[in-house]
Amino acid sequence: MLRLLRTMPVPEVKAGPRVLGVDDFVLRCGHVYATILIDVEAHRPIDVLAGRTAEAFAAWPARTPRRPGHLP
Repeated sequence: MLRLLRTMPVPEVKAGPRVLGVDDFVLRCGHVYATILIDVEAHRPIDVLAGRTAEAFAAWPARTPRRPGHLP
């Protein structure tokens, strides 16, 4: 699934998500985890983060370009 998400073209988004869904999942049977961020209203993935720690999620807004209406 991760490979498929990375090959999909990134759609042009005029405003950021108002509702952000966050879920973690296993990539390799109990050893490698990732976190997916989803725009709940548009039903589309925004980003996939390595790991499932709070620190990885907290660092996401700092490395994400800001657009009007984008989550801080």
